[in-house]
Amino acid sequence: MKRFSSKKHHIWVSLVALSVIVTFSSLKAFGADYETEQQNLYRAAKGEGKVVLYTSGDSPQIQAMLKAFEAKYPGIKAEFYRSGSGTVQEKLLSEHEAKIYSADVLLFHSTGAWFDLKKDGFLLNYDSPIYNDFPRSAQDPGYTVSGRTMATFHGYNTNLVPEKTATTLKTMEDWVKLAEQKEYRGRFGTTDVTVGGGIEAIAAGYYLYGEQKTKALFQRLFAAGLRLNPGGGESVNAIVTGQEAFDFFVPQQRFYDMMSKGAPIRFAVFTDGQPLNLSPMSIYSKSPHPNSAKLLFNWWNSKEGQALVVENIGCYSARPGAPAPKGFPPVSELKAVPIDRWAEMGKQTDSIIAFFDQMRRSR
Repeated sequence: MKRFSSKKHHIWVSLVALSVIVTFSSLKAFGADYETEQQNLYRAAKGEGKVVLYTSGDSPQIQAMLKAFEAKYPGIKAEFYRSGSGTVQEKLLSEHEAKIYSADVLLFHSTGAWFDLKKDGFLLNYDSPIYNDFPRSAQDPGYTVSGRTMATFHGYNTNLVPEKTATTLKTMEDWVKLAEQKEYRGRFGTTDVTVGGGIEAIAAGYYLYGEQKTKALFQRLFAAGLRLNPGGGESVNAIVTGQEAFDFFVPQQRFYDMMSKGAPIRFAVFTDGQPLNLSPMSIYSKSPHPNSAKLLFNWWNSKEGQALVVENIGCYSARPGAPAPKGFPPVSELKAVPIDRWAEMGKQTDSIIAFFDQMRRSR
């Protein structure tokens, strides 16, 4: 089975991993008026009656989104397949190779995938009217837009790191020094770089501190017993259960659920820079329900849909004017990693993985 090369993704990395959009250029009109387009698509979609989303989003959150969609467009049943980004990607590739076309809309986070998906003909070219409402940096017009925008914050267990202490730690260097203290050695982690968010966090570090300093920081973390988690969910669970006292670069929406349940977890903002990662959304070129797929794609990325993404999923939105998730600072208060360097950072993927492999072997 064909697999995507991480070397190719730098052309697309500005879509799947970005800091924050600071200024927005006006966009050329794209496609039909939104309401007219949706009315026409809805009439056609009723004959299809179904749409299937392939996603890495958490099931309860995706269910909430699709339930709202079904209420907006009665008669269109919305289903989804959910797994980790890598598994979703492999399922799509396997089915495509076998000429089994089940997916309609794609929403998963994989830094290396989207450029190759487009190049190899997996993405439908559709001039959706929603592209008018997103900045250029958050889209590939005609193919992809950021369906959700995920911050990565530093997470800590309030029973193990007193908030009085946490509020004095403002930078990554501060938290590295804490990791080196005897009581915290081996009790902290980060997302493995073989997972999209892990790569993006290191790339952000390269921009903020330079490659040499970033590697020096992680060398110190590995020496102090850095744990590697396969994903953000595992990182949050490790913090909440006390297996870890704190964790670097945890996806922001993971805090959303746990904090609302009263779990002993809080987030810390790095004053020296805060990355935000785009999560691309596209329509599958072999969609068996193309009108329903376009209907869902447009609605999800509309003003209404993105407000629900913030509310139900707990993510930020790349759409200008969208609110911040409840309990989190607005984008304007976060120091951003400038977007114009992300393509350059993407070229470092293979060397970052090699560096982590070297650190694993050396400890």
